[in-house]
Amino acid sequence: MSLRIASIVAVAFASLLASCASPYEKFYRGQEDARKLPYYDPTQTGLNVSYSNNVDRDIHAAMRHGYIPIGESAFHGNMNQAKESGLRAQAQKVGATLVIVASKQTGTETGAVPLVLPNNSTTYSSGSATAYGPGGMATAYGSSTSTTYGTQTMMLPYTIHLGQFDAVYLVKTKMRTGLIPREVPEDIKHSRQSNFGVQVFEVAEGTAAYQADIMAGDIVVSVGGQRVESVPQYGTLLDKFGGTTTTFVLDRDGKSLEKQLFVKTLSQ
Repeated sequence: MSLRIASIVAVAFASLLASCASPYEKFYRGQEDARKLPYYDPTQTGLNVSYSNNVDRDIHAAMRHGYIPIGESAFHGNMNQAKESGLRAQAQKVGATLVIVASKQTGTETGAVPLVLPNNSTTYSSGSATAYGPGGMATAYGSSTSTTYGTQTMMLPYTIHLGQFDAVYLVKTKMRTGLIPREVPEDIKHSRQSNFGVQVFEVAEGTAAYQADIMAGDIVVSVGGQRVESVPQYGTLLDKFGGTTTTFVLDRDGKSLEKQLFVKTLSQ
C-alpha cells in the first residue's frame, strides 16, 4: 500500500470512529446553565470528576454535602468517543462543579466498510524518425503519455468497543434549610390520599434541617402555616419566610411532626 493510500485509509478510519464529537453534550438533559440558578453557590470553583460503581448511592452522599443534581448524560455507544475531555467540556458549559460517572463495557461490534480509492495508470512511449532529402538527413525525436482512469474498492475493517455511560452533573448550592425536596411519588400520594406536600429527598449534614432530625422520606406538609403544594411553590414559601425561624409540619410514616427551622435568605 502506498504512503498516500495509507494516509487516506487512516483518515477514513478516524472519521468512522469520530462520527460524534461528544456524546456527553449530545445526550445531555437538564439545566443549560446552572450559574443562572438563584441558589447557585458562586464560591465553588474547579471541577471534580468521580468514577462510581453505584451512582444513586454517590448522588445521595454528594447531596448530604450540599450538592444537587442539575442534569444527566446517559447513552450507549462507542467507548472511544466517551472521552473525559468531552465530559469536562460539557460540565464547564452547564456550570457543574462535580460529575459522578459510571461506565461499563457491554460488547464489541466488528465489520467492514467499503473505501473507494483512485486507481489510475499512465503509460509512456517515445520514438524517433529519420527523413532524407536533397538537403541531407534529419532525425526527429518525440514522446507521448496515455492515462487510463479507474477506481479500486478496499474493505476497511473496524472494531468498536461498546459501553453504557451515565454522567450526573451536580453543583454546590446555598442551603437555606438543608432540606432537599422533590415531588411526592405517585404511590405515596395514593397511600396518603393527598396530592399535596413535597418529599425530603435528602438532608445536608450540619444544616438546620439536619440538626432538627428531619429525615429523608419525610413529607413537608406546611411551612409557616401555609400548605405546601409543589417544589416550586415550596421555594416561594422559603422566599417569603427567609430570615426567620418558621414552623415546618411534616408527615413521617403517618405521624405528624413539627420542627422549628431558621430559613436563610439567598444572600446569607
